[in-house]
Formats: sequence, C-alpha cells, structure tokens
Amino acid sequence: MMSLEFKISGTVKVPCDLCTEEFDMPITGDYKLIVKVGGSDTANEDDDIIMIAANEHELDLAQYIYEYIVLSLPIKRVHPDDEDGNSTCDPEMIEKVKKYLTDDPGDDKSDPRWDGLKGIKLN
Repeated sequence: MMSLEFKISGTVKVPCDLCTEEFDMPITGDYKLIVKVGGSDTANEDDDIIMIAANEHELDLAQYIYEYIVLSLPIKRVHPDDEDGNSTCDPEMIEKVKKYLTDDPGDDKSDPRWDGLKGIKLN
C-alpha cells in the first residue's frame, strides 16, 4: 500500500465571473491518495483509494492532479479587491452588465400559459 500526499499551490488563469477578463487566481490545497497494490485495477472502493494490479509498474497521476487543481478553485471566481477595497474588475464591462440589470418588478411579466397552474390547490 502507498499513501501519496499532494500539496497544491500556485496560480491558475481563469476568467472573472463578473467582467470575463482573465486573471491569475491563487490556489492552495492538501490532498491524500491511497494506492492499494494487489487488486484489480477497475475496482475503485472510494475516491481517495485506488487499486492497481500487482504486476503494474507505473501509475498515471495526471487525472488526479488535474482534479485536485480544479477542486482547489473557488466556486465564485472574481478579481481580488485592491488595497483600498475597490474592485479590480474591468470598469467598462461592469457598466455594460449594469445596463442590462434591473430591479424593477414590472419587468417580470408572467407567462399566460402558466396562469392556469396558479389556481391548483395541493393538499
């Protein structure tokens, strides 16, 4: 049995969720992978435990490292704020996005095809 520990740290170039401009997102993470020798190579018991045949002499870890990097990324990827707490997103793109956003409830017109469902009473 082998126990592999991965310490991921670095930066990944990702698009910003607000302004779509690419930036370097810092990532860090610690992951553990256990490799059991002597089983069939298709019998995965767990995501953190893999089985390899006794006659295997190589182990391809590329997919695991890729998944660990992806798991280290946050769900929301936005530019970090500067020292003053101001956004570092592209101001032109933010203005374009704000132009199409509205909080006016009058814009939410219901679809008449769904109006008949509003009268259904569920017990």
